[in-house]
Amino acid sequence: IGPPEVGEVLLQVAALDPGPEAITLLHGLAGREMTEPEALQVVAWWQPQLAWITAAEQTALLGFTGPTPDPGDKRAVLGDEFVPTLVAPALNSTKDHARDRVWNARQLSEQFPALGELLRLGELDPYRVRLITDVLSTLITPAQVAQVQEAILPVAATLSPVKLRKQLRKLARQVDPDWNTTMFVKARKNRRV
Repeated sequence: IGPPEVGEVLLQVAALDPGPEAITLLHGLAGREMTEPEALQVVAWWQPQLAWITAAEQTALLGFTGPTPDPGDKRAVLGDEFVPTLVAPALNSTKDHARDRVWNARQLSEQFPALGELLRLGELDPYRVRLITDVLSTLITPAQVAQVQEAILPVAATLSPVKLRKQLRKLARQVDPDWNTTMFVKARKNRRV
């Protein structure tokens, strides 16, 4: 008896949550002959696995870095400044990129856990998650953040990145009428720096 048919493996993957078991099954299809629709489905099934891996990496980062230190604890804040320097070689990145990755992992854990959970479940890809966090980070109050999340999270996976970005901006303007002005001022300051 040979290996299971490609279609059978794809059905098994469809029944699984993203994670090691699904990844093993998909990896086992490497090099196998398959029809064009099967090959395309393999590509599609890898996408939630990539999201799961990104979330798993963020969990590992948090395991090393811990939560955001209390701003009142000067010693912890000072010690935290060295974290990106330690993490950068492990990520094979620059210190600035490492700082950004740590900040993003903490943000999804502490400020936007529902969004982090969608990434972990493979329901949203890392790029869409980043688009959402970029806008949520610009909002002033927790109520504004909650309103935008409530409106965008159920539909985010169905929107193209361009439409998602437009919808996020629209929602931000709805919850904060001064949002456009704030973003304009911020952009001007960044250009001058």
